[in-house]
Amino acid sequence: MGYADEQPVAQDIETGLPVDFDTLTASAELDRRVEAGEISGEQAAELIRQAARRRVAEHGPALDTDEEGRITTGGFGSGQGMAKHSTNHRER
Repeated sequence: MGYADEQPVAQDIETGLPVDFDTLTASAELDRRVEAGEISGEQAAELIRQAARRRVAEHGPALDTDEEGRITTGGFGSGQGMAKHSTNHRER
């Protein structure tokens, strides 16, 4: 008897590899196929990019946190804008 909460993992049509990012990157199958010459390194990289995009589309972007656990966005200097005082622009 099967369990209702067990769902099959979606697979890429061409390669049969899982399309779920966590499953794909945790498995050694992708590396094995590249080493065996079954798929190219570029194909493997594209599969990982597609899985990452799918993960973000389904779950939203991962939030960055600083060392104190505060949620941060952007990179260094983000949110500073391009105000006149930050660009040294002076009106004449």
